[in-house]
Order: sequence, then structure tokens, then C-alpha cells
Amino acid sequence: MLVRRVRCHVCGGPKVTPSRTAHDHCSWCGAFTDWNHGVAYATRGSMKPGPRYDALAVYLQPEIEQARRAGHFPNLVAAFKQLYEAHVADCPAAYSPRISDVKYRQAVVEYHAMRDAARRVDSIATSLEAKMDQVARTMFYVQRPEGRFVRPDRFFAVLNEFLPLQARLDDLLRASGAITVHPDAPPPVLLHKIGQSAFVQSWMPMLDHDTGLKALEATGLADQYEELAEVPIHGRPCPKCGVDVPVVEGAHAVLCEACGTLVGGEAHAVRCGGCGGGFTPDPSQRELACPWCRRVVDVTNR
Repeated sequence: MLVRRVRCHVCGGPKVTPSRTAHDHCSWCGAFTDWNHGVAYATRGSMKPGPRYDALAVYLQPEIEQARRAGHFPNLVAAFKQLYEAHVADCPAAYSPRISDVKYRQAVVEYHAMRDAARRVDSIATSLEAKMDQVARTMFYVQRPEGRFVRPDRFFAVLNEFLPLQARLDDLLRASGAITVHPDAPPPVLLHKIGQSAFVQSWMPMLDHDTGLKALEATGLADQYEELAEVPIHGRPCPKCGVDVPVVEGAHAVLCEACGTLVGGEAHAVRCGGCGGGFTPDPSQRELACPWCRRVVDVTNR
């Protein structure tokens, strides 16, 4: 059985503590590392928004469609911001534990609104997405002793349509400026990996073992799935809310999943002035090398 095990893009440590929200944070340094499909759709407060959100979506649909047809990016952003503000209120577990911080929440809403608006006004992205959805509707399944799985050739037909769509969405994140407002300051390569990871996580339960391995190779996620090993975990009280936080032996900073406080460090992402990559530094260090380009970064200058 293939088991998802996220490895941090900053320190390389594996995720060994549970996530209470859909955002995975490193068990060793607290950095934002991935989006957790299983938690996103199984946790109370993240599965489905309430009637207020549904009503708002219906109310805003004409405005969204008009802005999309006119290619008016600012109007689309404004409409999507209203939707995401309602979604965050209804589904806080779909986001980082830091969502309780007002400035962080505002930045998250801005990022998602800009991302969705850029996707809607781009004819190439909408065409690629429609083609992928069309192929996904032609699913066939095979029954095997170990379970019922999607036929491999049909899965790879969908994957072949997804890969160019993901590449286009990566370009739109940069071109729209959405990536610059993300409060965790993730480098483009991390957001690309998260896009690939979300796709693979949604399909993995429907794939047989060999097809799953090939899917991981095709998306560059082979090192994200492996057999889990036992790692010593100890409790440490959060200095803000007092909740007992599971801390991996050897970790220097862990995010409290109850209130969003970085236990053992300051909850501030730093962006490298050289390559633009973001990371959460060791709070005990004043200067360190960027994990992406090795440029020395003054982490006290935030």
C-alpha cells in the first residue's frame, strides 16, 4: 500500500504529525508544505459550505459571468473575494490554522480570488480544463481481488490532459501577481508541487498499486509516498492557547493546529531577495542560506 508522506521543501523532513486542517505544515520546521486532500474532505468545517455561501454563489454568478465575458480581471477578483470570505467563515478547516489571524486571512482570500479570476479570464486555461473534464467523464473500472480500480489507460488519458493545464495555471499565478500576495510566501515550485499533489491525492484511492507508482513518477511525487516509520513524538503546550502540541523529537518549530501559533519560533515567512523563494527560518538564527539558491538572507529584516 502506498502511503502519502510529505517531505518539506525547506528542511527535507517528513511529515509525521497529524494535520487538523487541509494545510500540511512541516513537523520539523513549521513551513507550509502541501495541501491535504483527505483532511480537506473529511474534517468538519471543510467538507461543504453552508446555505449562506450557496446563496451568495447564486447571487454573484451573473456578475462573475459578465466579468468573465468582458475579461475584466478586477471585477472578477472582487466577486471571488466575497465568495472566499464566506467560504473561510464556513470552512476554516480547509485552510491553514493561521486563518484566525486577520491579516493572514485577508491575504489568503486575496490570493485565492486572484488565482480563480486569472483562471476564468484565460481562454487557454478554460479550454484545457473543459477538455480534461470531458475525458474524465469517460471512466471505466476493472474489478480485481484487491478492489475496484479505474482502468489504467483511462486514468493516464486524464493525466495527459491535466499536465498542460497545470503548467498553464503555474504561468497564470505568476502573470496575475497572485503568488506575491500569498501569506506563506511559497516559491513557484512549491505551488506547482501542491497542484500535482492535489490531483494525485484525489485519484490515488481509485488506482491499483502499479498505476499509482507510474502516476507518482509522471508527476514527480515518487518521494512523497512511502512506508511510514515510527518517530518519537512528545507533547509541548502552546504558549498562546495552551493546547498540547505534538512535537517530533529534534524539531525546532511546530505549528499549533489549534490556534496557528508557531511553537518554538515566530510565525513569519521570509522571502529571499535573490530568487524570490519563501521559507520559515530557524528563530535562533539571524542569517542563513536560502534553501533554494543558497544566497545569505538576513532573517531579522522582515
